Amino acid sequence: MSIMINSELFKSEIVLKAELIDDLSRIDLILRENNSFEMTSTGMFFYQESKTGGYQIKNDTLFFSIEPYSNDFIPKKVLYLPNKDRIYFKGYKSGVIDTTDSFAYYFEITLNNLTSK
Repeated sequence: MSIMINSELFKSEIVLKAELIDDLSRIDLILRENNSFEMTSTGMFFYQESKTGGYQIKNDTLFFSIEPYSNDFIPKKVLYLPNKDRIYFKGYKSGVIDTTDSFAYYFEITLNNLTSK
């Protein structure tokens, strides 16, 4: 019997992929058609951590059902701007969202098949 690890075979279709890459690590975000998300962080020395949960998009805001990251670096509510191919999260806690392309404070959208673009 073969074991399929992390197979896409039984998962909902991917509707959005985004990535945040810095010098030593990366974070990949996947949104699925069934309103589930996966966020995977990888880094030096074979570090890897994944979180899964649900999401909703209302207007320009993406809401995660759980904390999407192991600390408060990425909040549960982020700014979704498909016209700029970006998801911004710096400053959401303070209420002043930084939409400049500051290093490591936004995801770059690499695939977007959401119907609510």
